Amino acid sequence: MIEDATIFSRFKALIFDLDGTLIDSEPWHLKAWNEVLAEYSLPLIDYEYIMSVGGIRSSEICRMMLEKADRTDLDPIKLADLKTQIYRSKYMQNIEFYDSIARYLKKAHELDLKTAVATGSQLPETEALLKRHGLYDYVQTIVSSDQVKNCRKAFGKVCAVDKVTLNIYNREVFGLVGSNGAGKSTLLRIIAGILKPDEGQVLVDNEAVYENDKRKASVFYIPDDSYVPLNYTPENLMDFYRNYYPGFHKEKYHRLMKQFQMDEKRRISTFSKGMKKQLMVILGISANTRYLLGDETFDGLDPVMRQAVKSLFASEIMNRDFAPVIASHNLRELEDICDHVGLLHKGGILLSKELEEMKRNIHKVQCVFSNKAKEYELMRDLDILKVSHQGSLLMITARGTKEEILHTVEEKCPLFHEVIPLSLEEIFISETEVAGYEIQNLF
Repeated sequence: MIEDATIFSRFKALIFDLDGTLIDSEPWHLKAWNEVLAEYSLPLIDYEYIMSVGGIRSSEICRMMLEKADRTDLDPIKLADLKTQIYRSKYMQNIEFYDSIARYLKKAHELDLKTAVATGSQLPETEALLKRHGLYDYVQTIVSSDQVKNCRKAFGKVCAVDKVTLNIYNREVFGLVGSNGAGKSTLLRIIAGILKPDEGQVLVDNEAVYENDKRKASVFYIPDDSYVPLNYTPENLMDFYRNYYPGFHKEKYHRLMKQFQMDEKRRISTFSKGMKKQLMVILGISANTRYLLGDETFDGLDPVMRQAVKSLFASEIMNRDFAPVIASHNLRELEDICDHVGLLHKGGILLSKELEEMKRNIHKVQCVFSNKAKEYELMRDLDILKVSHQGSLLMITARGTKEEILHTVEEKCPLFHEVIPLSLEEIFISETEVAGYEIQNLF
């Protein structure tokens, strides 16, 4: 039955749950939980209980169990972390995929359907399971626990961030683009745990970040304009961050300071804006956090230094679990470094897409026809975002791959035609115009 492609013809995309759907993981979660509970002399749980709490965060499950056992003296986050460690180290290797469901995933991929895995599990373990069973390449998107969900933040009557939802993935550079006043800085401060959202929540590795020092220590935030005590030197600032970030790599800091030719003994108050940005990037990289949030990171850097910082990010992504989020008002700044780009406007996300997917599926075509009838046929057969004329030259921005658009155009026998790749800025302008937004002041 699965070989019949007509089953999939009704769908544009398939989203698969992980635990209990793609993988037979519940028995192993049960074993890990009961090991932790036994260690702390807590009542054990059964399979029925595990099934009943499916989809709930481990820390919340633990909190409920501790309340029921009247053991509020124990830390639910600590116990949940212990359960996760046991699950990963002892039981994950035993987990098998349900063959029948995995076949659907493979078949959908063969038919070019968009596929995603949505899970409350953490991203590293999800990726590890998919790779071990040869299914990683069949999944285009993993929606895991590293998320910002429906966040809202207002200052008086001014709403800076309004119901923003986005996903930040490991080992990808996320570009957050928006005009001045769009809410970029506020959103980054919420993700960093500096500000508390009025509504919604921010989860870092499946835990709320606000007033959670452990999770805050996994995030390094670089503000647009960093405050530094007047007499501080880079060395003083390094000592400050070493006390806060337990994984701070002092040797890496000294190496990068030397590489960027920065004086560790000089007062930071005498630094230019670009030098301050360089210093904060060095400190952020040296902190060895999984997440780095940069507000206008490249502002004030000369072209050579911009490229050096981009290369530094790329090197870190290659060598460790690292997920930088770069907020900027300049699309061109992010085009050659970002894997995923979100457009923030008036406190909300207008669109959030993978950069390569955007570039692959939208193009501009220029063509000339001998008669208007062929033009109308072409405009009928393409998924058009924008159309204009310059004399006899017809210019169309349309969704589709280069090959698909060329095939459709050539069927109409034009006198002249060419397909032109679009810049990131042109893509965003086209998308936002279609969505009905006023775009002249966005970039």
